[in-house]
Amino acid sequence: MAQAFSTKEPERGKNRLRCPGHSKRETVRSQQEGAVAFASGCMQLIRNPAHHMTGDWNPVTAFEHLAALSIIARQIDGWYLEKYVPPVDFSSVTREEGVNTPTAKATN
Repeated sequence: MAQAFSTKEPERGKNRLRCPGHSKRETVRSQQEGAVAFASGCMQLIRNPAHHMTGDWNPVTAFEHLAALSIIARQIDGWYLEKYVPPVDFSSVTREEGVNTPTAKATN
């Protein structure tokens, strides 16, 4: 969750979920940072123990946990995915000298 909601730029294999709106606005930054903390906390507090525990849960506790996880699901549904775009490598592109260049003169 910390990686998915991170404010860092996307990296290879690490796309990011972004809050709608301009990233320079205080409200948007606050929501983005809050999502990192909330989602990470829910995974540590709810998902990880639930994965390792056995037995039945108290129904009220289970409902509260489900409500918290549904908030994360709502964020994922309403936000957009910012994908990693690798830089273009122009080093392998070569032009034949004098052909189709702005400095080439037409010959008649």
